[in-house]
Amino acid sequence: MLRRLRQVNAKAGGAPPTGAFIFLQKVLSELQSLATAFSAALGLTGNESGWLVMACRLLSRLLATWCRLQGGQMQAGLLRPRRLGGFTLIEVMTALAIVVVLVGMTLGALSQLRSQASRRAFTTDLAADLALARNRAIARQRTQVIVIDAAAGTNTLFGYFHLEDTGNCIFSSADLTALLVGLDPSTPSTAPSPYTVQALESSTQSSSPFYLSTTAWGGTLPFPFSAVPQNTSGGCSFCTNGVGALAFLPNGKAVFSDGNASGGLIAVQGRGGTGASSMSALLISTTSLVQTLVR
Repeated sequence: MLRRLRQVNAKAGGAPPTGAFIFLQKVLSELQSLATAFSAALGLTGNESGWLVMACRLLSRLLATWCRLQGGQMQAGLLRPRRLGGFTLIEVMTALAIVVVLVGMTLGALSQLRSQASRRAFTTDLAADLALARNRAIARQRTQVIVIDAAAGTNTLFGYFHLEDTGNCIFSSADLTALLVGLDPSTPSTAPSPYTVQALESSTQSSSPFYLSTTAWGGTLPFPFSAVPQNTSGGCSFCTNGVGALAFLPNGKAVFSDGNASGGLIAVQGRGGTGASSMSALLISTTSLVQTLVR
């Protein structure tokens, strides 16, 4: 960008850049540094930081065009004091710099809001499906299975799947463990024999919404969940290698694929995917009680 300015300046007068031209060089240099700093501070994605780069390039093009049009009035790198109609270069550059900063700040804020809204919706949907599965198990007298998929296996997606035991074969943790062997939850027909399941609900994302930690909640859980394991490093407290399942039985009880008799915890990442700072936790007891905690 600055090299282009030097070339234009040389064509206009040939003298080394001084005065106002040097000032313009410094302004452009500071603007590029400012754009880079905002990209890093706001944690912008490649697409979002690209907007800042495009703004700087646009500014460079505008400046080069202006210099070319005004070349006859540039002598020895100095701008003549005579003012033409319209805006000065400094005014245009100042306005564009403000636009660049505002666009960068807006994109960063929108990115965080979009991520936060997506995770809140995921937590709300999962809590609603847990309650639905519990009630449906009792009403229809059929086991309802919720599969947590935090590994993005063959389906390349993260999320959960609500399945119904249409074969009336799932009544224990051992049955859940056997069901998960070879099961692609997005394709119920892959359930191993003798199990047959039907897909009811699901919610998936291309990036993992789950918070993985050995101490997910990081504090004492409320009664009656105080004994629930908090290690979600496998995807959830009852997950192994990113996959786990819980089942609501027709008798009103809940069982978990890891065989624990304390309950389960599913942690969802907080604002902007940063983890525990604003995470949500879904707790399920062995008596089918479901509770949502939000930091």
